[in-house]
Amino acid sequence: MTKLLYMIKNENEVFKFRALETLYELLEKSSTNKISFLLVEEFLEIFLKLFSSGFYDVKGFFIKNLIILFVNYSSVSFKYINQIIYVTKKNLRNKNTLIRRASAQLVTGILYKLNNYQTKHYIYQITFILNENLNEEDPITLGIVIFGIIKALKISEMAFLGTSGRIIIPKLIPILRNKNAEVQKNAVILLGYLADKMGVFLSPKEWLRISFSLLDIFRSDFKNVRRNAVNTFGIIAKVIGPQDILFFLLNNLKVQERQCRISTAIAIAVICEICSPIIVLPFLIQEYIILDSNIQNGILKSLAFLFEFIGEQTKNLILILLPLLESAITNQDVVHRQIACNIIQHVSINVLNMNCEELIQHLFNYVWPNIFERSPHMKKAVVNCIDSCRVILGGSLIYFYVINGLFHPSKKVRDIYWYINNLIYVGSQPALIVAYPNLEHFLIHKYMNI
Repeated sequence: MTKLLYMIKNENEVFKFRALETLYELLEKSSTNKISFLLVEEFLEIFLKLFSSGFYDVKGFFIKNLIILFVNYSSVSFKYINQIIYVTKKNLRNKNTLIRRASAQLVTGILYKLNNYQTKHYIYQITFILNENLNEEDPITLGIVIFGIIKALKISEMAFLGTSGRIIIPKLIPILRNKNAEVQKNAVILLGYLADKMGVFLSPKEWLRISFSLLDIFRSDFKNVRRNAVNTFGIIAKVIGPQDILFFLLNNLKVQERQCRISTAIAIAVICEICSPIIVLPFLIQEYIILDSNIQNGILKSLAFLFEFIGEQTKNLILILLPLLESAITNQDVVHRQIACNIIQHVSINVLNMNCEELIQHLFNYVWPNIFERSPHMKKAVVNCIDSCRVILGGSLIYFYVINGLFHPSKKVRDIYWYINNLIYVGSQPALIVAYPNLEHFLIHKYMNI
């Protein structure tokens, strides 16, 4: 280690980079007790001297070593915290992109170690510095800066002293248009976190304007960005109420991009869950009357996502949605019927053992004629729906629907009936014993009129 210290002081750049890489490998593998505190102090002093002079390496071993030394040897390193904050503040204004990136990585890496009663006030200072650099041009550095603010806010409430919602949120709206995935993801997460903690300090009109800006995130190519945008919509709806946000989202169902419509449908489902389905469902049922296939598909997808995770609340909603489901399952469009089958599948599982068998059988009567669909997606949806209804209605009841077509003259008809029969046999074999027909008279060749 002592030799590496002299190598890092060497003026030869290549030699210095190799020494930093070797030191990183040693620090990663060694325990914290193997290096003396005096040697750690020497390393920290030389690193901070290099850091203040604008030194950087492309591979990032310099900053990684500094973070490891600060975190693992906090009893020694805490006396350098003021110097680190001062140098970081200076380097974040440097013209070199790599120096600014390294500075942001350093303060983000040491944040969680500052969460104690002696050093909590430093989190406020770091948050304030990071807020000043939200106009960063380099997307990678900007992503690290936003991540650092999120980390600071989650670690300690002291960070809110350095963050005013009225100042930071207007800065985040232009950042949402950045095409970098990491920047978009972190900006949306930070916006949701601020909405959750400081939402009451902004007017509802301001949140609506932010919601309108968030709609463009649904067109992102990255799934994690879209998922975080959906969660943020749910948090904003909890702050200002669902009515106005639903107006934006339902209008967004009219666009042609399928990916955007699916994200919108999921956002509506999340708002339903957070703000109570009873409040939101009347808006969805009213919009379903509009004869636009995209809007109707989006509403049905929202209901399908909603019923996946609301569980026992479904019992109170079946009668409200019964006309809508009847209309969807008898629609001429295959996609409508497919999504309706998915909804009925989730509904039937959710109301198990809740005395809703008659309603499920009523819906099952609408599902059964769709068993002859040739589309693979529709066929899969119908089979899954029948299997879910079997759980609540019992295999013996479904068997009475199946037995009529087991010996049909057409092979295609027989195939689907036997497929469903095998499905019931695997899932509810004991329940079928009482449902088998009495063949006593047929076995002794006596033919009777029934």
